[in-house]
Amino acid sequence: MASLLDQIEKGALDSSVPLADVLRKCLALGGKSGSTELRDWARQELEGYEQREDLPDYRVLPAVIALDGVTISSIVNQQHISPSALPDFAQEAIGEQAPIYWGIGQIEALIKDADGGTVKITLPHASDLVRYMNAQDTRYGQSITGLYWALTSSALSGLLDRVRTILVGLVAELRASGALGVNEVPSTAAANQAVHVVVHGAKRSPITVNTVSASGAGNTATANPSPTPDHSLWARLRKPGAFVVGAATVIGGVVAVVAWQGWNPFG
Repeated sequence: MASLLDQIEKGALDSSVPLADVLRKCLALGGKSGSTELRDWARQELEGYEQREDLPDYRVLPAVIALDGVTISSIVNQQHISPSALPDFAQEAIGEQAPIYWGIGQIEALIKDADGGTVKITLPHASDLVRYMNAQDTRYGQSITGLYWALTSSALSGLLDRVRTILVGLVAELRASGALGVNEVPSTAAANQAVHVVVHGAKRSPITVNTVSASGAGNTATANPSPTPDHSLWARLRKPGAFVVGAATVIGGVVAVVAWQGWNPFG
């Protein structure tokens, strides 16, 4: 039977294999190796992230801020606005980058069901912002009904492709470490360092392998991965600017469906 490393590599390289299935095998490998870092990363990719500070850089995508609105005689859909059009107190926290918290399975479903190739992500405290902005301009009978980030489904597809690249990179890093036990189960130190290097862009530290556990865990290997970013291939790939879908592409995918003369929701 092929090792888990072989199965992860094969699944990550085959786009027809659901990414969630590959990540579950990565989660299992984290259990066999005793690596908390590998288990946590795979689990968060599967189930989603809870806090902004936990998000890897590749999960922050270029997006535009858009709104839906109505007047007495017209409807606006996906009208692009500048961050400077938001209330002053919201401008520092909300820009043209959208954090993607969803699990991989949900992202795959969103891409499949995207309306016109566009995905809408509600802004933080959107209902409060809408209420405040509507209260600022009531002269012309205009009303904002929705406030959100808009990005193309191709940007989310780029995120999925990035996760596949990370999985292949993890396998390559683990094999290059020389700290694999029976059935190619890596040591705890090797698995932890692979996550630090490939996912977070840290520098490599030497891994000393005294003996490899007969069970395949290889927990006798030790390493002290540094959190300091380097300029390796993985460090460059993890930057938001490395996505093939740039901000210009996203902006191009968001258009005003209906417009009217003289309408300005911000006075």
